[in-house]
Amino acid sequence: MLDRSIPTTYRQDFLPFTVPLMADNDNLINILMVEDNDSDSVLATQRINATHIPHNLQRVTRGDDVMPYLKNCLQTRLPDVIFLDLGLPDSDGFDILQELAMAPSMMRAIPIAIMTGWKNFDYLPSYFHALPIYGCLNKPLQIDKMEAILSKVTLLR
Repeated sequence: MLDRSIPTTYRQDFLPFTVPLMADNDNLINILMVEDNDSDSVLATQRINATHIPHNLQRVTRGDDVMPYLKNCLQTRLPDVIFLDLGLPDSDGFDILQELAMAPSMMRAIPIAIMTGWKNFDYLPSYFHALPIYGCLNKPLQIDKMEAILSKVTLLR
């Protein structure tokens, strides 16, 4: 769990991902998927691909890697949307949402789509209502709901 009493610092010397340069692909929706489960990631990727909305998809598998990834993206291009699994093993999605709520405004403005395997999930703590949460997708993910979120992101870019 996140220690909320002190500001978090991030290691910059080792990050287990790369941030792509998007110079020739500025028309693509830049998606960050935060998903630790390989099977769920494959299914989500298939669902995103099935929308036929042009995109660039990057994945991080650990919640602790989200903020460092976004900090690196400040030098290139931030994601247009984050698909965030709530049930991560190292830090849960609520911790990530809280970090985003306290992040610089550019990061705080990134639309978020929550992905969860929790049935009947309709609860978000009140302090997350300031974040642009575009929906909560129950697993297994449905193409039409993903397409609606990606279409909204496309229109608002």
